[in-house]
Amino acid sequence: NTLAGLSFAPGTGQMTWTPDYSAAIGGSATKYEFEVIGTDAASTTDGEIFVITVTNVNRAPSLDPIDDDSVAENAAMTTINAGDGGDDQDADLETITYSCEFDTTDNDTMDTPADCSTLEGASFNTTTGELDYTPPYTVASFGSPSLREFHITANDGSDTDDVFFTITINDTDRAPLINDPGNASTPKQSAYS
Repeated sequence: NTLAGLSFAPGTGQMTWTPDYSAAIGGSATKYEFEVIGTDAASTTDGEIFVITVTNVNRAPSLDPIDDDSVAENAAMTTINAGDGGDDQDADLETITYSCEFDTTDNDTMDTPADCSTLEGASFNTTTGELDYTPPYTVASFGSPSLREFHITANDGSDTDDVFFTITINDTDRAPLINDPGNASTPKQSAYS
């Protein structure tokens, strides 16, 4: 049975092996027993048996980049999914948990981070890595856009990966609201207020 990454040179007896990630079966240390037999011209043989133990190497979660985007106030942005391949497990089949924080800068760092659960209009699922956000009318003001930079982290219990992206929130012009004063009557030549 041939092992991935194994090579053996019969002329020199040299064996090299770079075990792949599947060699530690089930994520546990796995022992492989080898026997190398040498034969000379007179058909005399000698052999050696040895064991190589392959230990598991954790592979960190890997998130896809998330593009910056823009949205108008009071409009739902497209759901952001922290692109882990869609199954919320890393390459070692470990379950990923997610965290999300935000601030108001755009510099790929969190200057004054706050948890996404504190952001009005936002909801974040720590199991799936999905972020929904509908910024309220109070985010941008007087025609000026506002920024929200997000930082999502994936954690497999040992290692992490993270991604930054920025959402620009554009001001939404709303029609003025006039309260209905209702019907009223007033005497002629009298002030009405």
